[in-house]
Amino acid sequence: MVRQSALDRLTPLRDAPVRQAITDAGVPFAVWHAALFGLAAFASAYLAPIATTVDGAGRSEPIWAHFDAAYYVGIADGGYSAGPGDEWAFYPLYPALVHVVGYIGGGGHTANIVAGLVVSNLAGVAAAVVLHRLVSADWGLGVARRTAVYFAVTPLGFYLSAVYAESLFVLLAVATLLLTRRHRWVAAGAVAALAAATRPPGVMLTLVLVAEVVVVVIAARRTGAALSLLRPLVGIVLAPMGLVAFLAFGWVRTGDLFVTFRVNADRWHRELDWPWVAIDHAIRDASWGDPRDYLFGPLNLAVVAVCLVALVVMIRQFPPTHTVFTAAMLALPICSGQLQAVGRQSLPIVTVLVLLATLTRSRASTAHQMVVAVFAGLCTVFLVMYVLVVPAIA
Repeated sequence: MVRQSALDRLTPLRDAPVRQAITDAGVPFAVWHAALFGLAAFASAYLAPIATTVDGAGRSEPIWAHFDAAYYVGIADGGYSAGPGDEWAFYPLYPALVHVVGYIGGGGHTANIVAGLVVSNLAGVAAAVVLHRLVSADWGLGVARRTAVYFAVTPLGFYLSAVYAESLFVLLAVATLLLTRRHRWVAAGAVAALAAATRPPGVMLTLVLVAEVVVVVIAARRTGAALSLLRPLVGIVLAPMGLVAFLAFGWVRTGDLFVTFRVNADRWHRELDWPWVAIDHAIRDASWGDPRDYLFGPLNLAVVAVCLVALVVMIRQFPPTHTVFTAAMLALPICSGQLQAVGRQSLPIVTVLVLLATLTRSRASTAHQMVVAVFAGLCTVFLVMYVLVVPAIA
């Protein structure tokens, strides 16, 4: 449990050195995800042909470019259409980076797929390092090291290596939280803006800055300390600008300011609704438990339950900003009318891993070893399902 005085809340964080974070977090992430590449190659070579024979489905996509990855690569290849195409549901920063790296690599579809792997894996390693620095400042090196290991082997963590925006978004979300906790307001707002141009929940990071500003203002009033709100306000205004820029681009390109929202609602059936609507829909789904269903109820409901329980615990045990971060990252996935890909969308909620690390006490503990074993086992199973293109894992 983290306890802070009013003076502590006015003092920016001091975290572990970068070299320490690379050793404790970057290396384990890189080693485990290199192993996942080998496992994916094995599953593709020896298991996919059997699965294809059984269900008759053809699988021509590259191993790490299944499901939504095709849209990211398509945007990197040719940009957005002038009409309300399906690709408008996907935000531009990740495919833009993939396009740039792919261009450097020679250009073309294959180069963009390779570029997607490069961008995703570099962002994943960087996210692990930034997460370690964030956690070490609030909880110490022990908790930071365990959190880094859990992040590396988290059950759906293979998406951090796939041609998806997940790893880039996690990096930007955690960096926003770290910069906010350091009270580097303008930088935090700028990074949050990049997150808002990467995935829909990015705009919710605005609330993280607001929460920390409120905490600091309350602490300043209690201590009588002088406090300038100019930089915090600039950061708060900057945070949603990534979404604003994407909406403006959509307006120029299609003539519809809200094209991304309309496509999400019309083509992907995602629109804002009360969270219990999505939960009720998942429970009542006629195909509940069918792995061929993209709205695979058991996995989505399990992830939501874990996150909600963790959130309740955090209210009492975590700094307010971390709790708001957790709620903000969970809000859109459960308020979109249906629970779809909640497991993948929960990857930015790294605070759940921090909570788990505070409970396992040490790397030598049986609890810690069990968590690592269970996480690694689930990650292995889920990766094989991904390679076999099982919709439940999408």
